[in-house]
Order: sequence, then C-alpha cells, then structure tokens
Amino acid sequence: MRQLARTAALVFCIPAFILSTGCGSLDTILNSADGPQASLARASLSDLDAQSVTLDFEVDITNPYSVPLPLASLSYDLASRGTPFLSGSAPLSGSVPARGTKTITLPARVRFSDLLASLSGVRPGQVIPYDAGLKLSVNAPGIGPIALPLRQKGELPVPAVPDVRLAGLSWDELSLTSAKAVMRLDVRNTNQFPLDLSALDTSLSLAGRDIGRTSIRQALSLGAGKSGSLEVPISFSPIKFGASILSVLRGSAADYSLNGSVEGGTPFGPINLPFNRSGRTSLTGG
Repeated sequence: MRQLARTAALVFCIPAFILSTGCGSLDTILNSADGPQASLARASLSDLDAQSVTLDFEVDITNPYSVPLPLASLSYDLASRGTPFLSGSAPLSGSVPARGTKTITLPARVRFSDLLASLSGVRPGQVIPYDAGLKLSVNAPGIGPIALPLRQKGELPVPAVPDVRLAGLSWDELSLTSAKAVMRLDVRNTNQFPLDLSALDTSLSLAGRDIGRTSIRQALSLGAGKSGSLEVPISFSPIKFGASILSVLRGSAADYSLNGSVEGGTPFGPINLPFNRSGRTSLTGG
C-alpha cells in the first residue's frame, strides 16, 4: 500500500511541482509532513444597525508543506438553539505560504428580518445564542481537496428601536419672529442589552407643522430596559407659519410628532437606531 501511495503521488505530480520541487521531493513532502490545520482565531460583530449585523470569522490556516497551499472555499451554517437560520459559502483565492500561516476573514451578513422569520419566539430587543459550523476547503498538493471543519458559539443582538417621547416643551423666548425652547425628551432603552447614547438627531412637528430639525451630542447611559432624559434646545421663526401658529405655541398643550435617530455604543459595537413617536405634550413659558 505504501508503494501504491507513492506511485499515485508520482502519477498526479503536476508540471508546476516538477519545475519547483520535482516529483521525488513532493513524494517526500507528502509522506513526512502533517496535514494542514485551521483554527478560529476570532469571531466578532461589525456594521450593526437596525436591519442587520455582520459576523466576521477570522480563520488561521497553517501549511506544513514546502510548497504553497491553494485555498478553495469557505462555507458556514448558523443556528440558534438547534434551529438553522442562515447558511452561505464564499470562494477563496490565493494560497497559504510554504511552511507558513495565513489569516482569512469570512463575513456573514445576518438580516434580522430573515432571522425573525426563521426563529419563532424571537423578538426585537433580545440577545440570542448562535452556533456556527464552518468548513474550510484547501487543495493539498498531490492530494486534492481537504475539508477542515470549525465550530464557534456566541451571541447575536436583535436591536429594537428606542422609545423616545416629548415630555414637554419649555419656551425661553416666544414672539412672531423668534421662538427658542428646550425640549425634554424621555428615552427608554427597549433592548435586553445596555445602550450608551452619544448623539441624537430629531425633527419636531407641532400641530401638523414641521417646526425644525436639531441635533445634540450628549452622553446618556441606559441599562437594559432603563429610561433617562435629555434636554434638547430648538429654535425657529414662527412668522413663516403665519400668525395663527402663535395661538398654538402659547397654548398649554399641543399634538406633536418626532422623527430621528440616536447613536450609541453597545456591548456588540456602535449602532445607529431610528425612532418616531407622536402624541400630545405640554407647553410652558412664553
């Protein structure tokens, strides 16, 4: 059998190896070297937003041969509590240097709409466990394709939009030509993970009129399910809405709508989340 294996290695020795090492050298390599190895160096999350997140798998591949090891493909299957929710594959180019190591990264984009459709009982705001099965394929010289299996477990967030409400509007200045006020916003983190807000951008409408847009950069740390408040200044010129707007602004309450986004940090990376809310708020001062 040993003689047969050596004969097969000689028969399938391709010209590239004849020119670089010779068939006799290749036969020695295959009989003395251990096989190629693959290990998962790191699994991390990136590009987290309200619609999707990317799982980045960094794989280290070791080539024991004295010739380059061509890469073929990398495939993955993702499941949560035994239920599959995503699979895919990607062709690989290049090779691992002779007697060297190379690190490659496989990005797997997880769309939350697909995940929620596949996993019953999962809702936005939750953190779910995942189990990833990966298979790296290489073309070993003189042997052919070799599959190197890998496994990784971790957690995935499924973000929920924050609950942002206009708790009140306090006028510092109010006339037909100038209106300056402070909006008090109540913000509730609707996720099962902490959210550290760093910036907020919002547009305000009062009584069906688009008053204006404003943004602030202010830190607000919210634990899972916790609430906090922000004071946001806003200014505009009422005259462009006509004199009738003053009766609305000088009233005790008004219907409002808020649309915007918050930026912040999470244990899974930075995120930008949209929000929208309508209701009725109190007006004071003026």
